[in-house]
Amino acid sequence: MAKTKKIKSKTVQKRNALRATNVAMIGAKFAMPAVPATVLTIINWDEWFAQTNGGLPVGFATLLISTIIAVIGIMKRDDLAKKNVSSIFPFALALIVAGAACLWLANVMHQAGIMFMYTGAAVFASAIDDQVQKSFVVPRLTEMNEDIKEGGLDKKSNKREKRRQQRLQEISEARRRATE
Repeated sequence: MAKTKKIKSKTVQKRNALRATNVAMIGAKFAMPAVPATVLTIINWDEWFAQTNGGLPVGFATLLISTIIAVIGIMKRDDLAKKNVSSIFPFALALIVAGAACLWLANVMHQAGIMFMYTGAAVFASAIDDQVQKSFVVPRLTEMNEDIKEGGLDKKSNKREKRRQQRLQEISEARRRATE
């Protein structure tokens, strides 16, 4: 059987480029927020971790404990705890532990604030990426996919249609034989 000649359509090429752009934008959306924290951690590794004499791990541990206390305080909704314990206690405890964490982490809080600012900017860039992808890339890609499918340039659709036509032909052949 002779091989069919490949059709090199500009529409298919544009669709493939849009697919690649879409995949890249999805990846960038999740990668961008991690870049500032990673870069600043690499830059400040010696200052933050090598020269802390144990203060940094204790600070991060107390920060984690304060977060857990805050989450438990927010999540406690059962009647027994509401009746027996004031909801202000977990809040106060979380503030005290968070304050202790800030004291332990005083030497890195400025850099952490800068890291949060850069990360926030990266998340904002990620949001712009997401908006562009949703507003422009995905609708255009969907439109091009429909046009390519309708124009008969999609290999999968063509194969699917060919199989469908063969099945229909087999069914009509079987009906014809059954009526004879």
